[in-house]
Amino acid sequence: MENMNRKLVSIVVPVYNRAEFLPKMLDSLIAQDYRPLQVVLVDNDSTDSSHSVCEEFLQKNKSKDFDVLVVKEIQPGAAAARNCGLSHCLADIVAFFDSDDEMSPDFVSVMHKALTSNVENDVAIGRTRIVFPDGKERVRDCWPNATAAHQILAGVISTVSFLAYKSFLYDIGGWNASVRTWDDYELGVRILMYAHQVEWVNKTFHHIHNHNVSITGDSFSATVDGILGALECVETDINHYEQEADTDKRNVTCMRSALFFRYMMLKGWLLHEGNQNAANKVEERASRISCTAFARVLGRTMCFLTAHGIRGAWRLGKLFL
Repeated sequence: MENMNRKLVSIVVPVYNRAEFLPKMLDSLIAQDYRPLQVVLVDNDSTDSSHSVCEEFLQKNKSKDFDVLVVKEIQPGAAAARNCGLSHCLADIVAFFDSDDEMSPDFVSVMHKALTSNVENDVAIGRTRIVFPDGKERVRDCWPNATAAHQILAGVISTVSFLAYKSFLYDIGGWNASVRTWDDYELGVRILMYAHQVEWVNKTFHHIHNHNVSITGDSFSATVDGILGALECVETDINHYEQEADTDKRNVTCMRSALFFRYMMLKGWLLHEGNQNAANKVEERASRISCTAFARVLGRTMCFLTAHGIRGAWRLGKLFL
């Protein structure tokens, strides 16, 4: 049954062996300047004390306007855990967060106002800040009116950057539990494929910590198989989108070009890391993508730049999408 309280927001957080990082993240949820909130903590079959930390948080902080639920999901993977959490959300509006980061105190209030400002909106999207082990920070690349092709090229949407209506997420299929790496990247493609209206928020949120136990790892070589799985799912998404009666064919062309560019940049980083075998594997997958001869030349140029350690080759591809 849909919750009739349009003010309630649910926040879903998957947890897997993050007992060390949970206290800061949980404190950042309490510090939200928005109420009422529901926090759904999904223990993804942790083997450390994460579940106990979550239960203790529930006992200490559950209140009338700050509901806390701790559930368990044994199917491995953050996407499966997020789907489990989504099924327990009481709110019509939901957000997702990661267990080792810190949410900005005004995130829910700012994003809720943005999402509900237009009845046509399905999702509100902001920007996020990545914090590296040496203390340096970088704001994730994002720009207003990005398309699905831009998401494929540069990953402008991340797990913690959006607020959406629960019904919309169900309509587009929820999180793809078969994607174990870059699951937010793949979901972001479907969000921008199918959203009727997107509210872009020109504000940067959060402290997203990039450390040696991050799920995505510290090199492309370490996660290349998972990344390839995500890219193959995106290719399937494009094929499904193309089959719809009212599909804009130019959008399909742009998405396929962007996917080829993404493969080529991945190949470039693998070459930069000295992993020729994995680079050859990526090249084989990329060769199946249908795109123009110009896109292939451009993609190989982006590969060359990336292989030589030049960051931001996606900006070149963006000029032609």
